[in-house]
Amino acid sequence: MAESLAVMEDLRSLATGVVGGNTINCDSAAEVGTIATQKILYKTFGDIYLHSTDKVLPLSSVMNSAKVREELIPMNTMQLFNRIVV
Repeated sequence: MAESLAVMEDLRSLATGVVGGNTINCDSAAEVGTIATQKILYKTFGDIYLHSTDKVLPLSSVMNSAKVREELIPMNTMQLFNRIVV
């Protein structure tokens, strides 16, 4: 690696420069999926509960999200626009 390249711990978009915070976990999607799968193994459908921490948040959710009760909720802006217009 060249010495001029800085090493960053944050997840950053090269195209837009958006920096992901602690809630962005798209780089560990396989681990999140494995943990969620282990929580539902050998349970009946009625006994399965997945929490909001068991989902993968992409880097795009930093720009396309709304804050509801101190929690960032990712949203599809095009779908929201279409529902308002129609």
